[in-house]
Amino acid sequence: MGGRPSLKALLHRMITFIEKCRLQFYPFILLLSAFATGTLGYAFIECLLFKVSSLGFAFYLLVLAIQLGSTYPLKLRSLQILIKKNRQSIQEESFEDYMKAPCGRQVVKIALRKIGRDNVYERLKQKYPSLVFSFGKSKTKIIFYTVREGGS
Repeated sequence: MGGRPSLKALLHRMITFIEKCRLQFYPFILLLSAFATGTLGYAFIECLLFKVSSLGFAFYLLVLAIQLGSTYPLKLRSLQILIKKNRQSIQEESFEDYMKAPCGRQVVKIALRKIGRDNVYERLKQKYPSLVFSFGKSKTKIIFYTVREGGS
């Protein structure tokens, strides 16, 4: 089994600790919010109804943090795909789906840094604005590619 390491293994080693933290930034913020909401709501609110509702909201935030945090391997796979597609020349349309949400933007920033094209991010930001705070209906879904065992 002393063959060449897979691109996924190389990518996992290429990503610095800070970049790993950036990929987990939003789950971490949600986790802190869940903790703060639950603790402060339970400790400082007198009304039982508000205590229960603050604990319910804290639980909801905790579930969101876990769901978002569990996408880490899929984000690594997306990084791998973006780096492969754009190593030779930048194909801006390959970044479109990722640029519509904050988590995807982190993936794009790291991918561009790994291929040495940091300057392209500003152009992508102008071309594909974030839809997080737009209140119109968006038909775009961010999908992180799944990892298949034994395949590429």
